[in-house]
Amino acid sequence: MNNKENHIISCVRNILNNDWDPLNATYISTAEDEYDRYLSLLIKLINKKESESKIIRLLKKIEKKELGGISSTAEQLNIVAKKLHQLKMN
Repeated sequence: MNNKENHIISCVRNILNNDWDPLNATYISTAEDEYDRYLSLLIKLINKKESESKIIRLLKKIEKKELGGISSTAEQLNIVAKKLHQLKMN
C-alpha cells in the first residue's frame, strides 16, 4: 500500500469510529479496529465515486444485517456519508 491508500484507510477508520460508531465502541480502548471489516466495501464506493445515498444504503445494510439491527439516525448517516463521499482515492 502506498501513502495515499494508507491515508484513505486511516480517514475512513476515523470517520467510522468517531462519526458513525453504532456500537459505541469508541469507549473501549481496544476497539479501534471494530469496523475495519467494512473498510474495503466503503473504499470501493469511494473509488467509484458513488453517491452519498449509496453509502447510506450500505451503512444501513451493515447495521441491519451485521450489527443486530442497530439504527443510526438519518442525520448521523448523512454526516458520515458526506465525509466519506468527500474522500478521494485518485
